[in-house]
Amino acid sequence: MDVLLNIEQEILEYVQKNCGRRKYLFWGKLLPIDIDSDLRVDLQLIYEDAIDFFGFYFENWKVDIAGFTIDRYFEPEFLGSPAPKQPLEPITVLMMVESAAAGRWLY
Repeated sequence: MDVLLNIEQEILEYVQKNCGRRKYLFWGKLLPIDIDSDLRVDLQLIYEDAIDFFGFYFENWKVDIAGFTIDRYFEPEFLGSPAPKQPLEPITVLMMVESAAAGRWLY
């Protein structure tokens, strides 16, 4: 159980450091992040940044990337981009924690 708590804390710190948003654009307290925070919706992580973000996540926590498709959760946003053909699935910190504990992407 302690291992899961350590993984959770490590991932929360990683997400806060790389996706944390301030109350105001450049100043103010960091907004809280918890395991239910949605990376795309709540933290506004975009496709281009998500590629590097998850690349580090999979390598650092030794999570098998098989089964993970970034297009299920993020879509490139270019000027004039059409809306996604299918609704994007939520992607939360909890999903990252559970997958890191299992050693493979569970979703």
